Amino acid sequence: MKIAHSVDEAGIPTMIFTQAASVAIAGLSEETETRWLDGREKLHSSSLFGTSSARTRMICLDTATGYDGKPLDAELTKDFLREGKKGEEEHLFDLVVHQTKGWVMEQIWGFGMLNGERRLLRVMGLKKGGQAVYCMAWYDWKGRDGGN
Repeated sequence: MKIAHSVDEAGIPTMIFTQAASVAIAGLSEETETRWLDGREKLHSSSLFGTSSARTRMICLDTATGYDGKPLDAELTKDFLREGKKGEEEHLFDLVVHQTKGWVMEQIWGFGMLNGERRLLRVMGLKKGGQAVYCMAWYDWKGRDGGN
């Protein structure tokens, strides 16, 4: 995965995610998605996942609320470092809602410790009905140019 940070013509910070699979899945080998960090809802369509809406914003783990208006699920927040000043928004929060399947995913990006090493973590909670599934992905820093 490659992640780039930019600012659009209106001055809104954006993150551009480019994900590549080592094997094409559903005819998809690479996909790019832009997230605006102002919390606005944007629709995204993918041959792999279908159509979903996403809202992305920076959050403070101690005060942010999830899609249900309640404090964030502890399963989502427990592994992250809190390195900034108290109340500082230092984590990226995504709320993704699938438009036809009815699932909701809350996703947090930030730094945490994993096996004694500081890593970029992405923790996801996928919910539908009364069920929830959680998973974590972690990333190595390959430098600004991706290690090329």
